[in-house]
Amino acid sequence: MVLSKIGHLDITELGNMRYSSKETNKEKKGEKEMASLTIEYLSNTFERAKELDYRFVGILIEKDGFEMPEVIINQVENFDSILAYYEKTYNENLNHKYAEGKRISAFTFGNSFSEIQEYLLG
Repeated sequence: MVLSKIGHLDITELGNMRYSSKETNKEKKGEKEMASLTIEYLSNTFERAKELDYRFVGILIEKDGFEMPEVIINQVENFDSILAYYEKTYNENLNHKYAEGKRISAFTFGNSFSEIQEYLLG
């Protein structure tokens, strides 16, 4: 399920750290190949949000058997501790280590809940 209006992003350009699909385009030898979002991109998103003084990081979590994804909005005061939690709980490809079928499929930062909602859910 891809809920983004933006679609796939080039992972070589980590500028705004707003990822809105589970996969992104990556150039390799003149061909396009698919590369999954990673915990590194999630970590970079939290760091970039702090650098740019954003108030929130929004996370989209998909779960097998559920029709709609879960949206979690983390406040700046919790960025370090929540990132440590995500790094312990999710693997490199953002699949939950202990709950099969649960994965982080998109994330972004913003200054309002509505901005995060618009970006993650359209």
